[in-house]
Amino acid sequence: MSSLEIHQAETLHTTQDIVSHASIACRYGVFIGDLLLVNDHRFKVFKLKRDHIPHSIVMYDKDTVKTSDEAQTCEGWYRYALTNGYFQTLEEVFPKHFWNYDFDVYDFEYEILGLTERLDSLDLVNALDSEVTAAFVAQLQSGGDAFALVQEKVAAEALLRIASDDQEILDRDAAVLVEKNRALAAEAQEVLDRQGAITQEVSDRDDAVLVEKTRALAAEAQEI
Repeated sequence: MSSLEIHQAETLHTTQDIVSHASIACRYGVFIGDLLLVNDHRFKVFKLKRDHIPHSIVMYDKDTVKTSDEAQTCEGWYRYALTNGYFQTLEEVFPKHFWNYDFDVYDFEYEILGLTERLDSLDLVNALDSEVTAAFVAQLQSGGDAFALVQEKVAAEALLRIASDDQEILDRDAAVLVEKNRALAAEAQEVLDRQGAITQEVSDRDDAVLVEKTRALAAEAQEI
């Protein structure tokens, strides 16, 4: 069995990137800018309130005048607390029992479920093409309404499907109409042919009668 080398430190600060080829475990949360990402039984995003001083700092030192201009991010307030000797960890600066004071909470559980349902609906109509996927990602990154984008795509694809179905119905109806017209034309021609035959038969019979009458008259005249 290979040996495992473990190093433990109370705090780690880096000025360059940290690259991990394995997992990163966080007991408390992940701070990004003015955001705190946590898994509190479901995925939540806590956004630091604007023009706000962390409640822990206010409670720790009520005598010193402070302004919200001291920092605008979670890391900024952490460094402020370190510099002034208030706290040594981010968890102390933003303890869980003060989250409601310091952050606006965004619970994405229902949004994720709704998005999943919409994506499932979209898959039934048409898969996301690369252009729509790129637009969807851009909406998410910019904080835009990606759900509206998906809904718009679903509606557009549904309209295309409806239009296609309507065109198919129109084509089918047109084919039926052409067939009906062809049948009517054939029937009409048959009637005309039959009528012509009847007319010719009547004409031939009349001609025969006329010839017979003429012959009879001629014979009668000959006798006289």
